Amino acid sequence: MQQLKKDSSIITTKPEKGNITTVLDKEWYDHKINKMLDDQKIYKHLKTNPTASTTKDVNKVVNNLLETNKIKEEASFTLKSSDATTSRLCELPKLYKEAFPYDQ
Repeated sequence: MQQLKKDSSIITTKPEKGNITTVLDKEWYDHKINKMLDDQKIYKHLKTNPTASTTKDVNKVVNNLLETNKIKEEASFTLKSSDATTSRLCELPKLYKEAFPYDQ
């Protein structure tokens, strides 16, 4: 397994379901991921990272709720966002399906 992990031409990962390890050709996997991300019905290219502005907007709404006594201060601590990070793409193979999406 250690030798497989060192091979840069393959990807080893756990599938979405099941307790096994899958070995995938890296070039094929990258092609499928890029094809999936190119689907503009589902994904949208962003010019900037919206994380900071979204965090600011959420905290502004929470502060407004607190000021109007719609929530208690303890709840505001739970609802406020801090240290938000951008999501990362992690596509796990669905081995129980006959074909991956975008296999055409």
